[in-house]
Amino acid sequence: MSDSRKISRKTFVKLGLLASAGAGIGIWSWSKSQPEKSNQWSLNSVNNNADIAHMMRDGIHIVPNQIIEMPVVILGAGVAGMSAAMHLSQAGMNEYVLLEMGEQNGGNSVSGSNDTSAFPWGAHYLPLPNLNQPELIDFLHRSGIITGFDANQLPVYDEINICFDPEERLFIDGKWRDGIEPESALSSKDIEQLESFHSMMKDYQNSIGSDGKEAFCIPVHLSSRDEAFLKLDELSMADFCKNNGFDSEFLKWYVNYACLDDYGADADTVSAWAGIHYFASRKGKAANVKTGQCLTWPEGNYRLIQKLQNNIKGQSLSHQLVYKVDKVNEVYQIDVYDYKLKTYKRYQTKQVIAALPNFVCKRIFNSALIPVESVSYQYYPWLVANMKVDYRKLKSNGVRLSWDNVVYGRSSLGYVNACHQHLNYSESLLNLTFYLPIKKGEASESRQWAGSQTKESWKQLILNELEVAHPDVNEAIIDMQYKLWGHAMIAPVKGFISAKLRKTKTPSQGLYFAHSDQSGISIFEEAFYHGIKAAKSILSHV
Repeated sequence: MSDSRKISRKTFVKLGLLASAGAGIGIWSWSKSQPEKSNQWSLNSVNNNADIAHMMRDGIHIVPNQIIEMPVVILGAGVAGMSAAMHLSQAGMNEYVLLEMGEQNGGNSVSGSNDTSAFPWGAHYLPLPNLNQPELIDFLHRSGIITGFDANQLPVYDEINICFDPEERLFIDGKWRDGIEPESALSSKDIEQLESFHSMMKDYQNSIGSDGKEAFCIPVHLSSRDEAFLKLDELSMADFCKNNGFDSEFLKWYVNYACLDDYGADADTVSAWAGIHYFASRKGKAANVKTGQCLTWPEGNYRLIQKLQNNIKGQSLSHQLVYKVDKVNEVYQIDVYDYKLKTYKRYQTKQVIAALPNFVCKRIFNSALIPVESVSYQYYPWLVANMKVDYRKLKSNGVRLSWDNVVYGRSSLGYVNACHQHLNYSESLLNLTFYLPIKKGEASESRQWAGSQTKESWKQLILNELEVAHPDVNEAIIDMQYKLWGHAMIAPVKGFISAKLRKTKTPSQGLYFAHSDQSGISIFEEAFYHGIKAAKSILSHV
C-alpha cells in the first residue's frame, strides 16, 4: 500500500479442509503438455476426501470399542486449534490431542507447490498486526518474523517477510495502473468522494465508545458495546454508503470489493459495522514497516502454520474424522474415525476445545451442548486457482506485475504473484493465485450453483475473468489447478456481530468454542485470539 488509508486484506476462512470436503467438492487440475504448441487442456481430478466428510454429514452410528482417556481434546487443526495447542505447550501442558480431518494441519491456510515455487490455497498474508495482542506479537517474535524491538518497543520485522514493492495495481480503462485507487483513472467526483469516505473511516478508526473501548478493534470481542456503534450492524454496507451520499461508481465498486475481499459477500449482504471494520480496525505499528503494509510468503499463511506446528508438543493427528460429541455426567465422549488406519475410537475428557466452524459443530455435537443463538451463520463458497505461467508470454499494458493484481469491475478479486517475495527478479516462470468469491443469491444458493458447475465451465470462467486484462493468458499458462471451498468463510450479515458482542450466555462447563466464527470475521488474528482464549480458560481450571 502506498497510503495508510488503503487497507486491503484478502484473508478468508479458517474453515479448513473439512469445509471444502464437507461440500463434496474437490480439487481439479489441468495442464498443457506442450504449451508452446497447443491450447488443448486436459483436466484431471485430485481426491479431496469428500467421501470421508460425507460420512460425517450423513451420520455414523458405530460405537467405538477403543476408549482413550485424555485431559484435553482439541477438535480442528486450523489456526485456532493450533494456537490453542501452542499456548498449552508453552504453559508446560502437553497432555492433549489435536485432531484434524485433513491430511495436513492448517485449515484454509494450506498450500501447494511445484518446481517453480510454493503457492497458497487460501489465506495468503497477514496485515501488520495491531499491538493489543501480546501473544500474537510474542509468537511472531519467537518465530523470527519479528527480530526485535526498537527504543519505543515497536516491533522490527525481518524484511524478507514484508511485501516487496510494487504491492498492488488495478486494471481499469484498458490499462494497468499503480495502486488500487489510481487517480489518473478517476473523475474529480470519484476522488472527492474517496477522500470523504476515507476521512470518515479515519474518524471511526479513532473513535472510542462510552465504555472506553475502541469502536472497531481486532479482535472483534474487544470492540466497544456502545449502541451508537452497534446500531451500524442493523443496516448493510451498501445502505450505509447510500445514506451518506456516496454514489461514485468507483467508490461503490471499491467498497463492494472490500466486502468480497474479507467476507466473501457483497456490500448488500455485509453489515455496515463489518464493512467499516475492514477500514477502521487496522492500527498496527512497527519500527520498519509502513502502516497498511502486510506480511506475505510464497506459500501464504502456511508459513505461519509451520511456525505454529513447531511449538506444538502434544499429540497432533491427521486423518481424524470426528463424527459425534456427547456428554455423560461430567465427561465428554468424542467418537472419531481414523480413515487412514480404518479404526474407530472414543476419547473421554473433561476439557474440549471445539476449533471448528459452527455448521460442523451443529452436525456432530449433541444439540444440548451448543448454546441457543438467534444469529444466522452464512457461508459463501470460493474458487482458488493456481496457474504456472510463462510470464514472457503474458503481456501487460501499463505498470509492471505487482504482488496483488486486481481487475476493475469483475467478479473475481484478481490474482496474487506467489513468486513476488523471491529474490530472483528475472524469473520467467511464475505461479499466480486467482481468487473468486462466489455470490449467486443467498449462501445456500451460491453453494448449489457452485456445485453444479463442471470442470470445463470453471476453466472458461477463469479465462474470461483474466482475458479482460491479459488477452494472451491462454498462451502463457503452462498448467493450472483449482480448488473450490464449499463453505469458505463466515459472512457477517446484518445483526450477527452485534448479537455476538451483546452475548452473555456461556456454553457447557469444560467446552470452549474457539473458531473465527465466534467473531463473524474470518481472519488469522481472530482465530488466533479465540484459540489462545480457550487455552487460557483450560489452564485456569487445570
